[in-house]
Order: sequence, then structure tokens, then C-alpha cells
Amino acid sequence: MSIIAWPFLVSRNKVVDYRTIIAPQFMIERQITSFLAEAAGGETTEPGYVMYREIHSTQVGTIHLLFRVRRAKRSHLGFEEKELLFDQYGRPLFLTEGFVLEEWQPEDMIVVTGDDFLHAHEQMQQYYREFWDSTLYHPFSVKQSIPILFKGKRETENRLNIKRVDPLDKRIGLKLNLLRHEVWIDGTLRTNFLTNKEFQFLRFLAAHAGQVCSREETTKAVYGNLYQPEHDDARLDALVERVRKSIGDAERPPRFIETVRGTGHRLHEYLDEFPQKKVIHVPPIELSPSSVGTQEAQKTFHSSEGHEELALHTMCKWLELRRRHNRQAVLIIGSQCGALYRSSPFYSYCQQYMAHNVQFQSPLQSFRECYQILTQLQLGERELHTLLQDSLRHTSTLLEGGGGDGYFADIVKKGYFREIISTNIDDLIEQSLHDTGLIEQKDFEVVIARKPFPPRQRELPYRLTKVFGDWLSREYVIHERDACISNNNELNQYLREILSGDVLAVGLDPKWDSTILPLLRDIPTSLWFVNGDEKSINDDQITPIFHQRRTTSVALVGENFTYESFWRRLHQQLNKKDMRVIQDNIGEDVRKYGYHRAKTQPIRVMYIYCDEDLPIMQKFWNHLHVFQENNLIAERHRGTLKPGEHLQLTQERDLNSSQLIFVGFSSSFLKSEYYKQAVQALKLSSGGTATLVPLLLSPIGNWKQTPFSEISPLPQGGRTLSEMTPRELERELSKIAENIHKLIISLQKNEENLH
Repeated sequence: MSIIAWPFLVSRNKVVDYRTIIAPQFMIERQITSFLAEAAGGETTEPGYVMYREIHSTQVGTIHLLFRVRRAKRSHLGFEEKELLFDQYGRPLFLTEGFVLEEWQPEDMIVVTGDDFLHAHEQMQQYYREFWDSTLYHPFSVKQSIPILFKGKRETENRLNIKRVDPLDKRIGLKLNLLRHEVWIDGTLRTNFLTNKEFQFLRFLAAHAGQVCSREETTKAVYGNLYQPEHDDARLDALVERVRKSIGDAERPPRFIETVRGTGHRLHEYLDEFPQKKVIHVPPIELSPSSVGTQEAQKTFHSSEGHEELALHTMCKWLELRRRHNRQAVLIIGSQCGALYRSSPFYSYCQQYMAHNVQFQSPLQSFRECYQILTQLQLGERELHTLLQDSLRHTSTLLEGGGGDGYFADIVKKGYFREIISTNIDDLIEQSLHDTGLIEQKDFEVVIARKPFPPRQRELPYRLTKVFGDWLSREYVIHERDACISNNNELNQYLREILSGDVLAVGLDPKWDSTILPLLRDIPTSLWFVNGDEKSINDDQITPIFHQRRTTSVALVGENFTYESFWRRLHQQLNKKDMRVIQDNIGEDVRKYGYHRAKTQPIRVMYIYCDEDLPIMQKFWNHLHVFQENNLIAERHRGTLKPGEHLQLTQERDLNSSQLIFVGFSSSFLKSEYYKQAVQALKLSSGGTATLVPLLLSPIGNWKQTPFSEISPLPQGGRTLSEMTPRELERELSKIAENIHKLIISLQKNEENLH
């Protein structure tokens, strides 16, 4: 059986730039041949491979491309010479040849060979030669199609492997990329920066596209608090206007965000997000259209398939990217990672209620059977606590020698995770973090679900949430877990907010952790599922997780992905010498995920302040520390002076070379000796050599009479930083950091344009 394919060609000649030279007639008639030039390109294709890419368009729906990129030679024009082709400036030329297919089953792999490309090249050669000698441009159409097999055997050594790349979306409308926090309008990425609240507002409307979302519903979704019209209406209206301006929807009437008078808002022309597929090397296989399970198999790395190193390598890049930009994935630690799972006394207690010996079945089977026994016995509070006390009293011995717990804690300490959710009631995680030097209530906080909830905003660098409680505090749940989350609205909402981004789930058990699994079906943007039981992927509780449409959904299962083995291997990968290669080559992923990484030198930043304001300035610096770690900025202030450096001369030199200057204003600062530096910085700003940003640290009665009042200060809204509560201050500093990140990107782009 075959699929009809139309040849296409993208290249350039000595004068005319790259464009589509040959295209199917239906694309020429709809004037969308430029899609081919945009979609088919990139680096030279490896020998033995062919690229596959989808184009989603409003005009013709979804079309599919198979192509390869080669260096252009004179032989491609029909000449006998094989030397390479160059343009009028001596730059090498590339040739992209391929096929356009209207029909395709995503789970079927086409069997394509080098002979197919040779046949197509022979058809297109005369058109390419005609284009080479012309300064005019119009796309040619090849009438004859080529059949390509996708079922049945083709005995040939010239078969090509298929490499998938991300689809190209050219549909007309608004699309959100939840993983990259991007907004696309009519197939074009909007470069305006959206804050988390602004993007959350769009995401909420998109989830109910075409429906009217009331102001009350929107307020709860975006701000997480009860709706108070006298306060929230103005705040919501301002948010809507900012979003409209950012996405280019400020004209009247708006195209996308409609305000329904007296009710709420409605989102129009929203396009469902298609899955963003990672580059996957797929060996050429032959499948019938009725084959099932193929899509899940491509998302699952089994131990027997030999993909472990590739999977862990990909995960390392995924984690490193988020750590660099302070958008760490949420880590879920399941029951298979806990102390009960590794407790011999626990199995010995349950053995008396089993008809067979637990030693003759797998630990996972025994562990699940123990849960059923505890559920059936319905032990009293005292008896249950005695059992747990006997089972968990040797917890500290599990940490001897490090092992998986030590590797896990070291990875956490290095900043790869900030939010940790555990379904265990033991204190293994707390002890592991303590062994690495992290201190509870100073470096990390512990949230116990059965106690009053703390503020949703994390106040310390790390937070551990124990969903089913803590046995030491005698606040825990064992045999009532099914209702623990579903009947607790506060806990349910708390977990949904935390799990709304990227999630790594390790060791979740379909029996012990069944009540948390539904949250993973529709909330996380991307999910990595790690489990030592290869059969877990087929469990009725877990399989639905991978049927949801999300950006990334990968399962790493099998004996090589047990808790101990996974953390040890991940730790080794993250600490390998070639991790530098991952970090150095992460630029492609940075562009892919929409983050900005400095290509030029870091922006030189200077802070001017008086000694009385040092405590609040230090809090401000903490929120900018991630920019310094990522080499986005190079900071200078009095605290960075080295021994032997002259204070006045060094600061004058730093000031004159700075590109971005922050001045902390307070009543004390206006009377200090450092005010003169601020005046000098203002002159540099007026001359265009530096950007000055005033920081309002405390109230200033005569602010409008200062020469700095014409510059927009931070924070905005009239309140100064010292007038805020600790929680408000942290929230405001986070918001300020987002605005500064946007400013840094703008300054770096200006630097790149100058060079």
C-alpha cells in the first residue's frame, strides 16, 4: 500500500535568497508555498536519515513533509562536475528536497528510501537549473506524484531512518504554548513579555474558550482569593488591558478577548495546542493502519530497549534548563520511595495475614498487598501508630552510606527542585536534606496537609508538602487516603496550583497513591513518570495519565528506574564531565523554550544606596541572584569591593562603565554622601550611556521635587518597599525581578544589534 507524495524543492541561486522553487499545485493555488521554505531547513541532514515535520495551517489543514538538506553541487543542476555551489558573495548553498503528503497516520512510519529521493530529484532537476539562471522568481509545480510505501516489505539497503522535528503551526488565531509561556498569533510568536498572572489569565480563558468566564471565576483562577467587586474589578480590568496590549489586541472591538458587560470575559479564535514533539530518532518500521499502542511506545523508555542513557541525558537537559531560569519542575516522591516500602518489620507484621510467603513475590506485589491488608484490618489509632513506630524506628539506618536518598538530596540542594510533594509519612526526606547541610525552617519548610495551610507563596528556598501527613506528629492518613484529597477542597486547590507546570513523578504506587494520580491527568504541562515496575504503565490508575494531550509525557519504567537506581544514575549524569556539553549546547533548547540566554557579555549593573538601607537592598539582590548565576548581569556595589581597592576611584570607574544602575531612595539616602553618585548616574542616563531605575525603599515626602521623579520608579502603584508586609514584599520583589528580566533582555538585544 502506498501514500501519494508531491516533490518539493527549497534553495537559492547566486542572487535570489532561499525560497520555495517547486511546490504542489494545491499550495501554489492557495499561495502558501512559503510554508515549505519556513518549515524545511536547518543543518545538513545526516547520511541515512530523512526529516519529518508537520505543518498545521488554516488553509489546507495538516500537511506532512519528508525532506533532507544537502550541500548544493553543480551535479544537482545536471552538470557532470561535482564541485560545490556558492552565491555571489562566496557563501555555500544548500538544497532542501522532499515530499509533501496530504494524508498521514501519525503512528505509522513511512518506508522511504534513497531511490525515492533520486526519482524526485530527476523530476525537479530541470526546474532547479532554470531557477539557477534566473533573477525572477515564481514557484514551479511538478504534476507527477510519487508513491511511497508505508505497509508491506521493501527489500533494500537504501532505506532511510526518520527523524522527527517540532511541528510548524501556521493556523490563524491565538495559541498558547504552556511549557514555554509563549503566545502565538496567526502563527507568529508574540515577543512581548507576559507576567505569570497575565499568562494565567489567558490560560484560564483558553481552558473555557468560547464561553463567558465570570469575573468571580476569573479572580479565583488568577489570584486565588474570594471575589470582592470593590477591589477586584479594577484590578481585573487593568490586567485585561495589559494582556490585550501585550498580544496586540488593543483595537476596538478586540479580536480575541471580549468583555461581556456585567458578566465577564470570553476568548475568541483560540487554537488548541498541538503536542510539541522532541527530536526522536525512529528506526524505519512498517506498520499497518490498525496497529495500536505505537504512540505510547514512543513515549515510553523500557529497560530492555536500551534507551536509558538517551532518556536520562534528555532529562538532564530538561532539568538544567529549568534550574538556570528558576522555573524548576515540581518533584513528586511516591510511596515506593518511602521508608515503609523498605521496612522489614512492616512486611513481617503483614505476613501473619497473608496465605503465602512475601519472600516468594516481588517487593512491589508485597507492598500493594500490605496496603490492602491495612485497609481491611481498619486498625485503631493506637495499634496503627504502634505498627508504624516499629516499622519506621530504623529509618536513620536507611541513610547510612548515602544511597538513593543521598543522591536525591544532593540534587535538590543544587537547585534542580524547589517544590517537593511526598506521599510518604516518614521523615526520610527531611533527614536526607539535613545531612546535606540544609536546615528546616531556615532553608526548607515542611507543610503537613492535615494541619492549617501556610501561605501559598513559598517563603523559603525549598518546600516539602506531605500530602498524607507525618507520623511523628501523629497527623497522618493510611486507610482513608481515597477521600483525603477529593474531600479536602483546600488541599485539592493547593496541589492543583503547585502541579500546574512541569512535573517529575518518581515511585508513585497505583494502590498507595491512587488518590493523587487523577491530579496528574489534566494539570501538569509536562510530565516525566519514573517507576521501577515496568507493568505500572498499563495499570488502570496510571494509563489515563498518558492519554491526555500535553507538551511532554514520558515514562521511564523498568528495573533500572527503581528509586535507588534512578537517583544514582541521574546524579552521575548531572555530575559527568560532559555535563558541560549539555550546558553549552543548551542554547538551542533556550530558544526552543522561549527563554533568553546572553550571547553578548553580561549587562554591567551597579547599585547606589546608603548604609541604612542595606537590609532591604540585600532582599532585592536575592531576587536578582539568578540573573548573575546565568551570566545575564555582572554586579558592582560597595559590598563587592576587593581588599586594597580604592573606594572612590573604583566606584567612579564602575559607575561610568555601568549599563544599568539601580538607586535606592529613602529619606536617609537624600541626606547621604551617595546622593551625589545618583546625580552623576542621572547625567549618564540622560546622555544615553546607561539606564537608571529608581527603587523606592521608604516614603519620601518631597519625591516629586527631586530630578529623579520624571523616571518611572519601582515598585509601581505608590507604595514603597518598607510599607509592605513580609509576604507583600516577597511578592512585589518577585514581580520587580520579572520586569528587570525583561529590561535585561532588551538591553542585551540592543548590544547584539550594535555588534
